[in-house]
Amino acid sequence: MRTETLTGSVLTYPDEIGFAFNPCLFVAKSGSKTVSYISVQLSDGTTALTGYSNAFGGTAYIDVREYVQSFFDNLTEVLTYGDKAVNKSSLGKEITAAVTVAYSDGTAETRTATIFYVWAALATGGADVYNGFRTLTYFKGYPFTMGVYAEDAGALLFKRDGVATDNVELSSKGVYNVALPSGLNPKRYILVCDWDGKFGQTTFDNTFDMTFRYTTGSKYSEKIKILLADEDYDGSESVYLRWLNRHGVYCYWLFKKGAESIKTATDGDFVRNNLLSYDQTYGYQNGNGRQQGYTRQDTIQLCAPLVDSDTWSFLSDLLTSPLVDMFCGWADDAHTNAHWLSVSVVAGTYTKAVDVLQDFVLQINLSETIIQKL
Repeated sequence: MRTETLTGSVLTYPDEIGFAFNPCLFVAKSGSKTVSYISVQLSDGTTALTGYSNAFGGTAYIDVREYVQSFFDNLTEVLTYGDKAVNKSSLGKEITAAVTVAYSDGTAETRTATIFYVWAALATGGADVYNGFRTLTYFKGYPFTMGVYAEDAGALLFKRDGVATDNVELSSKGVYNVALPSGLNPKRYILVCDWDGKFGQTTFDNTFDMTFRYTTGSKYSEKIKILLADEDYDGSESVYLRWLNRHGVYCYWLFKKGAESIKTATDGDFVRNNLLSYDQTYGYQNGNGRQQGYTRQDTIQLCAPLVDSDTWSFLSDLLTSPLVDMFCGWADDAHTNAHWLSVSVVAGTYTKAVDVLQDFVLQINLSETIIQKL
């Protein structure tokens, strides 16, 4: 949290980066004057929203997270997966906050701050690191991007098996989903490094003041390690999913496909015996009229076999993701655009065991199948 001493009060407000589903607190505490209320006007340059809160005990608090969330009105993004494709995400926005602190004597003071908000939610306690070092898995032949936050214009350096080969430039501050350079063909792994110290990391710890602890990036520091998957699943026996994780970036995994189930339900069903007509004028067969329809829900069981603890935690974000898609094939021969089908994860209890390796098993519901109705 940033703190500024005004003429009559002390104003506390969010850091340079914030998260839409964590507390977005503005606090005005009485000093030489008594605070009456605080108002915060948020604007992304197109839309403006204003919130008010009266003081209690000389201090005014307002949490504007619901206001911030309303600026992100579209989660649908079309990603390209070509050579070093850079997809700037709409899930990161710079928002200007105009804060007015009003006093009981009728005077007021105004301050303006700029905050970059991400459509994300960090776990409390400092263990959840946003934009920190992480390990991803790449399944060759399938769409893949890696999500990063750049605090300013910068560049990412790619190392094939530890040897620098390519770089990707990012033009401005923002959240990005970046595709891999084509032709890397590593034998074991790819390292992605911060070329010029523009990719800082953030943790959230609300022990004292619900603050975010931000650490600036450092030149040539390793940000992402991408492992090549050993699995070579048959396309007909596997399902490739992508999902938005709690940090607001896309993740990917290739699952083995298990049993499929179909659940049906009636949607209006009756058969009428029409005794007045034996010539089938009104009836269906010998005077029997019918109206009948069903709904159908297809469910598929998926499994990531024998994954370690870190991978299990990585995949667990899929269970509560608001946006999950199933890969349905490439849209072009160049493999730059893909077809996706929205699916949902079946709610339930998922247990992480203490075993070194364990299966990660889940079920997904496909979109409702359209059925004819008589």
